[in-house]
Amino acid sequence: LDHSPRVAFAVIDFIDLTMLRPPGSSSAGKAYSSQRRKTQQSKSPEDLLRQHQKQEPSNKKCADCGAKLPQCINLTHATWVCMPCAGMHRELNHRIKGLGHSQFTEEEISAIQQTNNDQVNSQWLARYQPQNERMKPPQGNQNPQQLRAWIRRKYKEKAWYGGSGSSA
Repeated sequence: LDHSPRVAFAVIDFIDLTMLRPPGSSSAGKAYSSQRRKTQQSKSPEDLLRQHQKQEPSNKKCADCGAKLPQCINLTHATWVCMPCAGMHRELNHRIKGLGHSQFTEEEISAIQQTNNDQVNSQWLARYQPQNERMKPPQGNQNPQQLRAWIRRKYKEKAWYGGSGSSA
């Protein structure tokens, strides 16, 4: 091991030259910058879901209680739900993922993009007649007992279900 000043200056010169190169001037830098361009051009799964949420007005509120800007997705029914409602759905063993906390597959994203909260609710509340029902839809997520009862009646008991196709 040579500790002479010549070797030390050679190492420092190499480090300085490597660090002072313009971006993309080395072959490794070129690969990195092209990867960075690709990721900037293609949207992440989370970005695709947020874009879908923005484009569909009904997805800007919870499918069950109407709370603004829900951050969870009920994959069982492809609906956007708020955190308190997501907890109630988990009690019913529905698949829930949080936006920003979970990884989404291409199939999950595709299923979510093919529908919106209004379309799903038109199936699950097809036979709901407010004038004949004692149970009213929750207005916000402040009352957990009302939320739990509403979600259970809507999805587990299928009290008002009238949609076509699978009832998930």
